[in-house]
Amino acid sequence: PKMVFADSGQDVAFVVEYTSFSPAFAVWYKYVDGVNDEVLTDEFGIPFDPSRYAVENDGTSKTTLTVLNATEDDQAQYYCIIANMEQGQLESGRAGLIIKKLLAHYPFEDDFVDLVNATSGIGLNYPDANLPGPSFVDGIDGRAAWFAAGNYVDLGTEAFPKAGTGNGMEAATLSVWVNPTVAGNLMANFNDNNAEGIGTTGFGFSLAGSQPRIIVRGEPVDGAYYEMGTLQAGGSPVGIGDEQWYLVTTTWQAGDHMKLYVNGVEVASMTGVGTPQEFKPWQYGVLLGAARSAADRTIPTVGYAGGMDDLRVFNYPLDKFEIAQLYYETSGIGLCINEYASSFDFNGDCRVDMEDFVLFAAEWLTCGRYPLEACE
Repeated sequence: PKMVFADSGQDVAFVVEYTSFSPAFAVWYKYVDGVNDEVLTDEFGIPFDPSRYAVENDGTSKTTLTVLNATEDDQAQYYCIIANMEQGQLESGRAGLIIKKLLAHYPFEDDFVDLVNATSGIGLNYPDANLPGPSFVDGIDGRAAWFAAGNYVDLGTEAFPKAGTGNGMEAATLSVWVNPTVAGNLMANFNDNNAEGIGTTGFGFSLAGSQPRIIVRGEPVDGAYYEMGTLQAGGSPVGIGDEQWYLVTTTWQAGDHMKLYVNGVEVASMTGVGTPQEFKPWQYGVLLGAARSAADRTIPTVGYAGGMDDLRVFNYPLDKFEIAQLYYETSGIGLCINEYASSFDFNGDCRVDMEDFVLFAAEWLTCGRYPLEACE
């Protein structure tokens, strides 16, 4: 089955295709921990609670579980085990049901409060813990956090994104306005490496010079370190030290894609990204303005300097229209992303109007044929 994003109250379907030469039955499960998973149907695929679940199975090629009127209580991973008369048995992969929501919102109105969860980060400095953390200045929308050299914010281990279906690690959008004077990490966290020393759960959203960059890591699959992917934009889409504000946004979805946007416009993308086996809870707090040292995860790798405003975390990848809306709401600038009769947009302002007609009319009856008599 495939990961599904839904609004609360929608019916959500998971489909598993298979091949069986004798009648097969599908037993559906709601994943808990691999040991105590909730069985949703009997051995013949009949739901125990038909008010919440419906199952279809043609017995030879396809079975469908529908979660009825889905709510956050249904937010989990689902899978099935298919068995036929010859006692053959096959377990499908797991896929998540995610109820779309804004997980966290930090407007930086003279504090580090997350308006969604009523929690707050702590402003700090490294290496001198006696120095203050980030200050506050006028931003792109009200007030904004201002990071000087060594400044960072610890949001705590319960901050998003974090492990758990619908909590932002398997799929997410991070979006923040920045006014950088020095490039560096914007938002990041990494757990300790596993016993093999080959990495573990983590993410890093940063500016590598003028280029946005995102990396997402999960837990090993079959003992091998697994990375969802690393993506970095080309060119110089973000100015450094130009006193301008830029909306930098990233989206990702395990097994599907990673994307980067600047001022609402896509600047990099990749498909076919990895699907980590799982994500572990945070050992240390999520950081703003820093990441965590690979040699010692308790030590922040500071470096970013400049402004940060209106940070938002969603548990699903916003599409290009939703990201353009985020940009428009603050900047008042509409982006040219809708389809229109662009071949008649002679002045390139993303609309066809009288100015284009005047340009067209000015060339009325001009002729490029030779000889000139051929135009008559």
